Amino acid sequence: MQNCSNNEPSPAKEGTNAQVEMLNKVAFQSMREASEYGTLIQFIKATFEADNNQSLLKAFFSCVESYGLTCTIQIREEHFGKELYATFVSDQALASANEETILSQLIDCGRIVDFPSRGAKRTIFNDKHVSFVVKNMPDDPDDYGRKKDVLAVLLEGFEARLVSLKKQEALRNILRELVETVNDLSMLFNVNSDEMVKVMETLMMDMNKAFNSLALTEEQEDHFTKLVDTSIGQLVIIHAEGRDIEEKFETIVAMAKETLKQ
Repeated sequence: MQNCSNNEPSPAKEGTNAQVEMLNKVAFQSMREASEYGTLIQFIKATFEADNNQSLLKAFFSCVESYGLTCTIQIREEHFGKELYATFVSDQALASANEETILSQLIDCGRIVDFPSRGAKRTIFNDKHVSFVVKNMPDDPDDYGRKKDVLAVLLEGFEARLVSLKKQEALRNILRELVETVNDLSMLFNVNSDEMVKVMETLMMDMNKAFNSLALTEEQEDHFTKLVDTSIGQLVIIHAEGRDIEEKFETIVAMAKETLKQ
């Protein structure tokens, strides 16, 4: 009898292979997503530790490079009512004048915009103080959508920390001015305090001379002496209160200096 068996896989086996392939694809995609979001979390953590624009840029490029993306980023700040901006292709290198011009022209085109280009896909991400263009967005639709989502979060994180750094710098400037002002007030207080002591001493000397030259009765001398003693006592109280104020100023200066060190 002729053997009718062949080496072709059965429909059941083909179905199993397809399921295994699908499961492997889903598992691989899940691991890749977990890795990308883990990188994003590391970026957010790095922004909290960044204390200047340079370290913030370093965290940004470290993140996008781990995604295999090439970016140009522009930071915009305002000084004395005038907008200043700088455009970078890495945390150490400025962009070319041509790239800077192109990016500046796309600031108002929308928050997240794809635009046609030769070769790789390009997408620009805009916020108030920062914009960046990705020059090689993925071709795969799923990967493209996922990258777009994480980059949108990255944009918000960068913007938030950039604004926070500007506020911290403004606070430091205010504290520095406060320290200088309080130090000046303290110096003026010491000068005025010394002058007040000299005035009291001169007053006592003038009173003694006046008593010697004026024909005052003992009761009159006692009366004027009590008036002077009362006035001097009030001045002493004012002087003591001034010292309390000076100590409070010194406490404020110490706190401000400690804050500036942080």
